[in-house]
Amino acid sequence: MENQARQKARQGQVNWLTCLELFICSVIWFGSTGYAMYRVYTTSRDKWVTLNEYDLEEGISILGRKKDISDFEWTFWVQVLFQLPPVCLFIGHILVGRLLSHYLTQYRRPVFLVYSLVTLYLMLGSTTVGILVGNALIMYTIALMKIPALCWIFGILQVVALNHDPMKEWQQQLYHGDEDQYYLMVFTLAMSNLRYLSFALDYCKMDVANRVSLVDCLLYVFYLPLFFCGPVCTFDKFYYQIIQPARRLSWSEIWKLVKDIVRILFWVAAVELWFHFMYFAALQRNFTMFKYLPNWVIAGIGYCQVQFFQVKYVVMFGLPRTLALFDHIEAPHQPACISTVNTFHDMWRYFDRGLHAWLVKYIYIPVGGSKHGMLVQLIASLSCFLYVAYWHGGEQYLFIWCILNWVGVSVETLQRKCSKTSFMQRVQAKIPEFIILRLKLLFIAPKLGMLIVANLVFLGGRHVGYVYFDRFYLSGWPTTLFLVLVLYCNARIVHFIQQKWSTFER
Repeated sequence: MENQARQKARQGQVNWLTCLELFICSVIWFGSTGYAMYRVYTTSRDKWVTLNEYDLEEGISILGRKKDISDFEWTFWVQVLFQLPPVCLFIGHILVGRLLSHYLTQYRRPVFLVYSLVTLYLMLGSTTVGILVGNALIMYTIALMKIPALCWIFGILQVVALNHDPMKEWQQQLYHGDEDQYYLMVFTLAMSNLRYLSFALDYCKMDVANRVSLVDCLLYVFYLPLFFCGPVCTFDKFYYQIIQPARRLSWSEIWKLVKDIVRILFWVAAVELWFHFMYFAALQRNFTMFKYLPNWVIAGIGYCQVQFFQVKYVVMFGLPRTLALFDHIEAPHQPACISTVNTFHDMWRYFDRGLHAWLVKYIYIPVGGSKHGMLVQLIASLSCFLYVAYWHGGEQYLFIWCILNWVGVSVETLQRKCSKTSFMQRVQAKIPEFIILRLKLLFIAPKLGMLIVANLVFLGGRHVGYVYFDRFYLSGWPTTLFLVLVLYCNARIVHFIQQKWSTFER
């Protein structure tokens, strides 16, 4: 009885200390990020007149403020997808899908294909649709040969044509100076490239390939809800779902999907409002000013960039996924909250889940995966990162971004393997568990900083990435130590959240 009382008292003391630790970490983390964002707000308010004039436009009149429009991807897709005609066409797809679940269910796939192609013709024009359909027909023909190497050769040649002259210049000439239509072709062909390869490589392995028709190939490539932004769904998963008998949605399912759409539209409105007060994208684009800003402002811009990066893809992946669910097609989930991601592995696994699954299935495992030794595993993961860099455009900063991520993933892999050795197991057995946890979190903190810098290289380029690296790792140890402290606090809070809730599986 006495031993039990002592154990309960000790447990109560540990719980009290844990609560105190979490409170202190919360104050440091939320206080630091909040102050950094406030400094971005004040800098935006005071220095907007010195920003590039084409990075700002007149905002909502009632707010009396300019609006940051310098993030090309967000501005472009909002203009393309959130206008009245595209919205009506997407609503039309939902209505057609609901009618097909009641009537003419046997014609569901061909009707979906026809509706998708007509819609894309109206939105993209005959030139872009012709290029996309032509590439699909060529890949389908190659897939019939069942030679994966030929599929890969054509898939890589598609990316080469997007990245390099003279094909790049010829494609631009097709649009007679209409940059918006050209960029639409580039974006949609790049996304379609993943689907072309997925269909062809899956077809090469299918025992029942004779049951998969050209209609199935084209429907997979041009299926309207997932066509523009993804997320990427591999052909086998898409085909298995689309061939299931059509069934009606219950009112509870419809209500849930409507709530998801409202939630996503809320984030669109929140981002549009955010751009009226925080010009973080425009500040970063004005490199002459950016590199001389104070550390707190630099940190706030970096934090805003990565948070916006996540919210942007919550919208760009979340809305298509929700529209696909009206047809009972379950695409990969939207990104996990980026503030709860503190390892390179989790960043790649839980941000773009569709691309991660695609890379694992078609590159990582075929090259060798994790079952043929450490060297093969490193080569397999490097192959994935190199393809991602080239698929995104093949620019120098993209290869830097991918190599940094590959190094981070490799270090984490080595760390996990070392922690499983008998020596490390004996060492850990002699150290109290709460100390081991803090040591792991302390190791995560500087690595998390490098993960953030790597992502900022992707978002801003190598020169911008170097500014972040220089300010927080080379300028002086007080800044670096404070950064490690703040990131340790984040890692501690994230560990607590992950113990209570499964943040990555939502």
